[in-house]
Amino acid sequence: MPNNIVFNNVAENLKTQIYGTTSTGTVTALLVDNSGNIQIGGSITSTVTGTVNISGGSITSTVTGTVNVSGGSITSTVTGTVNVSGGSITSTVTGTVSISDGSITATVTGTVNVSGGSITSTVTGTVNVSGGSITSTVTGTVNVSGGSITSTVTGTVNVSGGSITSTVTGTVSISDGSITATVTGTVNVSGGSITSTVTGTVNVSGGSITSTVTGTVSISDGSITATVTGTVNVSGGSITSTVTGTVNVSGGSITSTVTGTVNVSGGSITATVTGTVNISSGSVSATIAGHGFTSSFATLTANASAATNTLFYFDTSQFGYNNYSFYVKNTGTATVSVRLQVSPTTAESYYINDTTAEVTLTQNQAIVLAAGLFLNYTRLRVLGTSDATVTVEGYFNGQN
Repeated sequence: MPNNIVFNNVAENLKTQIYGTTSTGTVTALLVDNSGNIQIGGSITSTVTGTVNISGGSITSTVTGTVNVSGGSITSTVTGTVNVSGGSITSTVTGTVSISDGSITATVTGTVNVSGGSITSTVTGTVNVSGGSITSTVTGTVNVSGGSITSTVTGTVNVSGGSITSTVTGTVSISDGSITATVTGTVNVSGGSITSTVTGTVNVSGGSITSTVTGTVSISDGSITATVTGTVNVSGGSITSTVTGTVNVSGGSITSTVTGTVNVSGGSITATVTGTVNISSGSVSATIAGHGFTSSFATLTANASAATNTLFYFDTSQFGYNNYSFYVKNTGTATVSVRLQVSPTTAESYYINDTTAEVTLTQNQAIVLAAGLFLNYTRLRVLGTSDATVTVEGYFNGQN
């Protein structure tokens, strides 16, 4: 190493030549780059404050600052930011970790974005998973595009497929599959069936529902078995129920024990009724004390000049009556003569007098006539005793 001081007495211009020994014992000069920096191959162990660029190999260090590694791996305790383009990193980090590939296992306070693979973590915040599955206890919102999630959730869970089992306070919308839950609120089911104890409103477009309900149940198809306090509207089919209130049946029949009013527009009704039955048209056949009873009424007029006077007849064979009679009352001022006649047909020429005697009634007098003979038809004949017009009221009563 020549001494340049002989030729130059300026310290800044002092130049030296430094040699080193290789692993084989060969002495060689140390190399520098164009800027005068010493070039080092292999590895270095050092405590560094600043920036260290390593193009190859590895570095083990305690670093405060930034470490850029283009290849290989780095093991370090870091406070700050670590960017890794390939390989893997194991670290305890306070801040943000961005991983383009591979996997990370960490306890994180903040945000973790995973584009692929899976993550297992206890997280307070938001976790977005595009594929795979996540198992977690979460306070917030979890969006799952596929697969399934098992969780205790306070908030909203949207599941596009599969099934969810959960205790939920709020709203659950399910496009397919089934749900088993205890729900306080509203459950809308577009298809399938639901079995639940519900306080509120349940709308079922198809299938059937079995429930104890206080409110209104509308069913477009199927059947319902329920104990209901309120109103039940049935558009078709039949209903068997014990009802206190009003039952409207548009068709079919109803069998019920009813206290109140029953309106039947068509068909028939069989009932044991305590109260009043009002029939606006038609006829009624009732069982009274174990017997069928029928009553008919007519107002008759007559006078003595007519050979055959106005008659009131009844087909006494059509209901198989065991007992029947005619009640007659003279409601006019003139005296009237009445008697019974019988016939096998409705033809006038076939009628004959019954064995009962002819009776004369003065004004407001009344009598009950019971036929002594039995044929198909029995009629009440009314005759006036003078030229004055007479008026009577006749009633037929039959019992089988």
